[in-house]
Amino acid sequence: PKDGATVSGIAKITGLTPTEGFERWELLVFPGGNDSALSTIYVTGGDKLGEVSYDLDTTMFPDGNHVVALRVVRPDTSYVDYRVGVVVANAPAAQ
Repeated sequence: PKDGATVSGIAKITGLTPTEGFERWELLVFPGGNDSALSTIYVTGGDKLGEVSYDLDTTMFPDGNHVVALRVVRPDTSYVDYRVGVVVANAPAAQ
């Protein structure tokens, strides 16, 4: 999703692996944008450049602001995060 997007249900998370020479990529969610509350959602190995995609079940998280990140991890364990803020909105709208 784009930064600031509202998501609900199953949200397709798509990114591009941005660099050569990485060991794996990880899909992370920072509930409320809080780095200390990190949830690792998906990890896969490989060093191919290109699109990576995952269907995220947003019902695993409370409604509100969260940060979704694609973390690219190099063989030396250094990494780079690419983050976007999303708003999870699964509760029915108030009538």
